[in-house]
Amino acid sequence: MSRLVSLFALYIVLILNTQIFRLNALNPLSIPFSQEFFLALSMVCSVCFISNRCITTGRINSLLFIVFLIPITMVLHSALLAHVVYGQPIFYGLVESRRILAVWAVFPLLILVSSLNLSRDDIARHLIFVGLLCCLLITAVFTDVIAVSSTPEINENNLRSERVSFASVYVCFACALSIFRFVKTNNKLYLVAFIIMCFVIVGISQSRGLLVVLLVSLLPLMRSPKFLLLFLLLIVIFLSSSAAVLYTDIFSSALSEEYLSASLRSLGIAHVLGQGLDWVGQGALSLIWRDGFDRVIHDGFFLSDIGLFGSYFRFGFIFLVYYLLFFIMFIKCLKRSPHSDSRSFIVGQLIGIVVLFPIAAPIEFKGFLLALLLLLACCQEKLSKKGENPV
Repeated sequence: MSRLVSLFALYIVLILNTQIFRLNALNPLSIPFSQEFFLALSMVCSVCFISNRCITTGRINSLLFIVFLIPITMVLHSALLAHVVYGQPIFYGLVESRRILAVWAVFPLLILVSSLNLSRDDIARHLIFVGLLCCLLITAVFTDVIAVSSTPEINENNLRSERVSFASVYVCFACALSIFRFVKTNNKLYLVAFIIMCFVIVGISQSRGLLVVLLVSLLPLMRSPKFLLLFLLLIVIFLSSSAAVLYTDIFSSALSEEYLSASLRSLGIAHVLGQGLDWVGQGALSLIWRDGFDRVIHDGFFLSDIGLFGSYFRFGFIFLVYYLLFFIMFIKCLKRSPHSDSRSFIVGQLIGIVVLFPIAAPIEFKGFLLALLLLLACCQEKLSKKGENPV
């Protein structure tokens, strides 16, 4: 495979991994079945990667083996329990849980990075460039340069009816990465990228969760003399984006009695907590099978909205086994990394994931982000083209 073809393939994989083409009524960039195609590609690459390692080296890195094993186990667990508890056919359970396999995106990324012989610095530059590309597309949609073909009904009380939220998680990731790179290299282009992506997150995506994650992920930089400057810069961006009043309303609404007692998220959490102890879970129902949870619980009950409570509902206490095994192996991998700057960035991202866990389950619904963190954790300063173990 020539270098140009490999580089083109890397960008295709990275762009698909941003979820920017995911099917959504509010996303004019949606491409039907694009994410399903990407999941299928990731599955093929994962099998090829694992098989090749076993054949060529006689062993497989323990972290990558866990990354391969846990998602498929979780998918089967969810599908089987939904069949046992609700009678949902296994096929629909597998379809509903397919997003858990998004973490397998790390395998095509590792294959391409290895073939290109990229260093950590090279990988970071490509990741940030894709983040800027997402910002360009998000801004084009926000300014109606790319028009939304349909206008779904929006609650008139929705404070963020004008926001554009697709690919925003990836932009937040790339934003944090750019500022870590700026601190390490003092390259002003990284600072410019950080400012651009901050404006998009604050002014266009308008997500209180991502704003919190971004601030939390920068905590490892507190020891840097540039931290105060960066903190002041964030405040300036926040105020100059004309979003200060909006975010005051957004955060206050999240703490209001009405939201805490009557929002769909609060009702969903209350339902889960009212179920009592559950050791094995109840799986996940698909909307395409008899309207899913809308029929058996209430309209708007989505496991994706209730984070760890959704994980507990789906897997019972066994979800703790999945998560502890996954992240213990992840942390062991980080401890072996000699690169403190990369380790600090990943630790910051993991702190952000933990903070948002109550409302966003990382393995089930943020696997594409975990895949990028795994890529950075697994790669040495230079990956060999000869296929050595990347850890």
